[in-house]
Amino acid sequence: MCGDHDQRRSGAWLRRLILPVAIALPSVAAAQGDWTTRFLLPGADHWVYATTVFNGDLVIGGDFRLVDDCPADRVARFDGTRWAPLGAGFNGIVRCLYVFDGVLYAGGDFESSGTTAVNRVARWDGASWRPLGGGITGQGARVYTLLGHRQQLLV
Repeated sequence: MCGDHDQRRSGAWLRRLILPVAIALPSVAAAQGDWTTRFLLPGADHWVYATTVFNGDLVIGGDFRLVDDCPADRVARFDGTRWAPLGAGFNGIVRCLYVFDGVLYAGGDFESSGTTAVNRVARWDGASWRPLGGGITGQGARVYTLLGHRQQLLV
């Protein structure tokens, strides 16, 4: 976990702000005739592309390296008080996060998490990111969406 933070930066106001913003932003953009798949989170140094809730924490993924002064390579969690990295993070953009059968999955433009090759799709084992089979390979391959259907994870 990163250090304690000023409540005005990451505390109660952020808990009240993040979910309404994440839910409302696409609607506002659509009403204005534009659509965006990303947003800037206060305290993040770059774009956030994905949000989910996992084990009671808000998890974000994107192209950021820092969230509220906490180093986090493109994936981080917020427990209601502090931001923390989720393992070694990734070497490329996280475009989607999905919880399926109690497991957190990430997809995107990345090839590795730390020294582990994951090839654009990975699962969180509680301590580190692990590959999902051989991943998704090929020139320009990216994962934009993950979906659970009939007890199968679709990539």
